[in-house]
Amino acid sequence: MKLPIACNYSVVRFLPYPETGEFVNIGVVINSPQTGFFDFRIERRKFRRVANFFPELHAEVYREGILACADEIDRITAEIGISGKTADQIAIDPAFSADLFRELIRPRETLIRYSEPGTVLTPEPETLLNELFAHYVERMFAQEEDYQEEVMRKRVFKMLEDHKLISRFKQRQRVGNEEYRVSFPFVTEPRIGLIDKAIKPLNLAQNDSSKIFDHGEQWVNRVKRLQKIKAAPREILFTVNEPPVGSRMHSAFDEVCAELQAQGARILPAADEVAIIRFAKAES
Repeated sequence: MKLPIACNYSVVRFLPYPETGEFVNIGVVINSPQTGFFDFRIERRKFRRVANFFPELHAEVYREGILACADEIDRITAEIGISGKTADQIAIDPAFSADLFRELIRPRETLIRYSEPGTVLTPEPETLLNELFAHYVERMFAQEEDYQEEVMRKRVFKMLEDHKLISRFKQRQRVGNEEYRVSFPFVTEPRIGLIDKAIKPLNLAQNDSSKIFDHGEQWVNRVKRLQKIKAAPREILFTVNEPPVGSRMHSAFDEVCAELQAQGARILPAADEVAIIRFAKAES
């Protein structure tokens, strides 16, 4: 079993307009002074994510920034006598690693900037590099169901709070009996044991039809089971995110919504505050 080693890392940022301070994370550089490990990873192909944030920016400006970043690393490594290494995989002597890292990430007035360094203990620096890239650049955490639905839950909470309705709803309530229970983030319980309304944010905007079916049908089956044991709320509202209209994913979305509605549930877009508040206010 490998022992963990300390690795310093910095997030590579593309900042075309210093006047606004706006930037996009485009890569990660990692260094282990203990072992001399040094490596980095930069997004070289997906210009669209940068263009979406800076629509007036020409693609060539971004490409030149990426090349400048790679050239900078090549220049620094050449200065300390390293040769025969590619820009994507560099291993250096431990004595030089800390200096290399500090020189690379020092503040400067260029298109490419670096975040303040962080430190992580890991037995596998290469694995850590990929994990950091997935987190800071690809934002893989944002594709997870729990994350997306927590964002949606906070939005519903804010709606209810703004309309002075939050006191009517208990939060994160488990609905059911001793044999089977389901957690709903918002429920009204006019008397003990009677769940009147339940609101559940449901993310159905995945980019894979199978994931939409799997996640949606999980809730179809949960509603069916609650109904079977006569423990279902009188009214259930699912606030949903949906995939692009006309896509294969939207066909799956429509099918899942129809199945939920067949069980008596209501479906509303997550952004439809007026309709969501109307449901929350209405007497059963």
